Amino acid sequence: MSLEPVSVAPVATTVEYIVNQSLAETVRRSKLVQIAGFFGKNLWEGQLSEMREDRPETKAR
Repeated sequence: MSLEPVSVAPVATTVEYIVNQSLAETVRRSKLVQIAGFFGKNLWEGQLSEMREDRPETKAR
């Protein structure tokens, strides 16, 4: 792995900055993968209108 392509950017001036940015991006991507694992799992049970208590349930149009 080479640091040259990343260090060309004017903001990325130190190796420490580049490493910190890389770690932050790795964590961000890991969270996205974890969130994607919940899609289609139907984890919600209950009535949203009851939970919100702000307006009665309405019929879909």
